[in-house]
Amino acid sequence: MLRQKLVEYISKKIKMKRTLVLRFTTLLMLVIFVSACSKKTEYTNVIPNNISAVVSINVKAIFNKAGLDQKNNHGLKQKMIDALKQDLDAKIFEQAQKIINNPSESGLDLNAPLYLFTSPTFTTPVVVAKVRNYKKLNSLIQTLSADQVCQPIAKKNNYHFTSFDNNLLIFNKSAVLLITLNDKFDLEKAKSIADNLMKRKDKQNITNTPNIKKALKGNNDINFFTSLAAIPKAYNGIMRIAIPTQINSEEINISGSLNFENGKINLQFKNSSSDPKVNALLEKRSAFIHPLNGTFIKDFPISVFAFLNINVNGRELFNMIHNNPDFQNNISLAQESEIKKVFDAINGDIAIGLTDLTLTGMPSFIAFAEVKNEKVLNTLFDNMKLFGLPPGSVLKKTDNNHYIFNDLYIGIRNKKEMYITNNKTIGSNINQVPTKSLVNAPYATDIKGKKIFFALDMNSLLNLSTTKVLSTFGGNQYQLYSLMASQISYIEGFNGKEGDTEIHLMLKNKEENALKQILDFAKHITGM
Repeated sequence: MLRQKLVEYISKKIKMKRTLVLRFTTLLMLVIFVSACSKKTEYTNVIPNNISAVVSINVKAIFNKAGLDQKNNHGLKQKMIDALKQDLDAKIFEQAQKIINNPSESGLDLNAPLYLFTSPTFTTPVVVAKVRNYKKLNSLIQTLSADQVCQPIAKKNNYHFTSFDNNLLIFNKSAVLLITLNDKFDLEKAKSIADNLMKRKDKQNITNTPNIKKALKGNNDINFFTSLAAIPKAYNGIMRIAIPTQINSEEINISGSLNFENGKINLQFKNSSSDPKVNALLEKRSAFIHPLNGTFIKDFPISVFAFLNINVNGRELFNMIHNNPDFQNNISLAQESEIKKVFDAINGDIAIGLTDLTLTGMPSFIAFAEVKNEKVLNTLFDNMKLFGLPPGSVLKKTDNNHYIFNDLYIGIRNKKEMYITNNKTIGSNINQVPTKSLVNAPYATDIKGKKIFFALDMNSLLNLSTTKVLSTFGGNQYQLYSLMASQISYIEGFNGKEGDTEIHLMLKNKEENALKQILDFAKHITGM
C-alpha cells in the first residue's frame, strides 16, 4: 500500500512528455554503456582555461558500480528497448537497438572521462565527450536529423554542428560538445563562441593549467574543480566565514573528488590558491583550530542525533574575530573586554549535541567546552548589564558557577568544563554520565585527532517522536523521505590534519556498492 502511494506521488511529480528533446537525450544516454578503448586524442583542448568550474566523470566506473555493466544490465537493456520501440520510428529504433547491444555503435568513447564545465561565458554546464568513431557518430546524428529530432547537420571550419530545442551540438573527430542555450544566450551567439572553443590552442585550455590538471588527475569516480566565487552565495556562506576579508573569493579554489564504495559514499575537498601568499593567509586563518581530544564523547547520550566537535584556542580565535570590521563596528570597548575574558578561558574541545526536535521552537541541545578559568562565568554574568538584556529576560544564580538565563541552564562543572543546555532534565543532572554514551556510536573512533568533526545519526533521528509523527501524518512526501533515510546508518564529516575535508555517507548495507543500492532503491520505488 505504501509503495503504491509512493509510486502515485512520484508519478505526479515527474510527468515526462515524449518530446523530441527527450528522444534525443535518451539516445545520448545509451552510449554510456561503455565502449572499447581507442587511440588517445586531446579532446579536452576544447575546454578553456578560464573555467569557473569543471567536473570529470569516470562513466565506466560509475556504470560498473551501479551494476549496469554488460554482465548485469540485460534486464534493463530489454526494458529500454521495449520502451523505445513504442516511441521511435523504425530507422531510429534500429540504431538505438544497435547502440544498446553494442555501445561502440554510438561513435563515442566513454572509457575516457566525460566533462562538464561552466565559465564566465557559459553559465549553464557544457558537456564534453570524446569521439571514438567519427563516422558512426555522424551517422547517428544524420538519422536523428532525418526524423526531425534535430536540425540538419551544418559544417564550419573543421567541425560540424546541429541544434535541437534549446541546445547546440558541436562535434569533430576528437570531441563532441553539448551547449544549453538560455534567454541571454541565443543560438547565433553560442555558435560564435563555440567556434572559438573548437579552434582553441594548446596553451589556452585546461590541459596546460597545472592546478586544474592536478585536481582532475586522480583516479576517482568524479573529480571537480571550482572557484569559490562560482558557488552561489546561498551555498558558500560557511566556506566564506573562514576566508580573510582581504582575499578575493575568486582567488580561492575548491578541488576534490566523489567516490562510491561498498556501503559508503566518500566526498573529499580542499581549499587552496595558486598564490602562495593567499595559501599562507588561509593557513593562518585556521591556526586557532587544533586536533580533537575527544574529551566529551562520554558525556553525550547515545540518542543524540546530531553531534559537532571542535578544538579551539580561544585567545587565538578572539584575535582573529577582533580584526573583523563587523566586530569592531558593533561591539563597545566594555563589551569587548568581557567577551575577551570568555574567549581567553576557552582552551580545548567544544562539543554540541542535539537530543530532540520539536515542530516549533529550538531543538533540545547540550554543549560542553574545556575552560581554564572556572570563574569566567561569575565575571561574565556579574557584568551582563553591559550587553543590554532584552525586556523580560530572567537571570538567576542557582549555585556557585551555575545559572539559569531564560530557558538556558549554564554553568561550570569539575572546575574546567563549561556547559549550556535548554533541557531542564539534563541541566538538573549535569554531573551524571549517561549509561550508554556516544562512546558506543559507530563513528566514535573517527573523532579523536581530527580538527573538526560532525555526525548525523539517522537511526536516532528516525526514532524521534517528531520524526515519526511527520512520517505517519506528513503525507507521501515525508513517507518517501523517511524510507530513503532508513537506508542510511549515519553521515560524518571532518577536517583532517592536512586541511582536507571529508564527508562520508554510511549505508546500513555494507556489502553492496552505494551506487547500486541507490539505483536499486529507485527501481523499487518506481516499480521498474
